[in-house]
Amino acid sequence: EQGSDVLVLNGEAPGTHPIGVPTVQQTTAPNQFTVYNAGTSSPGASPIQFTDANGNVLHVLVTAVAVSDCAKSSIFVPAMTSSTVIGNPVTVAAIGTHGAGNVSQQIAPVYQDGVQLAPMQQVAYFVGQGHGAQSALFQATLVQGQWSV
Repeated sequence: EQGSDVLVLNGEAPGTHPIGVPTVQQTTAPNQFTVYNAGTSSPGASPIQFTDANGNVLHVLVTAVAVSDCAKSSIFVPAMTSSTVIGNPVTVAAIGTHGAGNVSQQIAPVYQDGVQLAPMQQVAYFVGQGHGAQSALFQATLVQGQWSV
C-alpha cells in the first residue's frame, strides 16, 4: 500500500551451498576469485556450477554472489559470459553492469585464499492490498532480474 515500508533481505539461494575459492586476486581491478567446480579437483573449470547438498548441479540464474571467510562477507554482481553463465575465475563486473551493478571492481575488505563463494537471492516483504481490499503481507523474490510476487 502507499507509504508501506519494504524489507529486503539478501541470503544464499535456497538449495545451494558455497563453493571453495583456492585463489583470490585483489591486487588489481577487476578482482577475481578462482573456484573449484563440483566434481573437479583443480580450480578454473568453467562455467561455474552451483550444487545442492547431494552434489547435483543446480541450473539457477545467479545475479549476485557473496564471498565470505566466516568473519566478513561482500556481495557483488559477477561478470557473465552469457545471460546465464558465470565464467571462472569469477570476476567482479564492471560498474553499472546488470542493473544496479557494482560501485567498484575492487572489493573491500581484502580476502585470503580459501574463502567461500555462494549464490545470492533477494527477497522483499511489504504490505499491499489483498482480497477484499484488506491489507496483506506480501513476499516478492528476485528471479532472473524480475520480481515475482
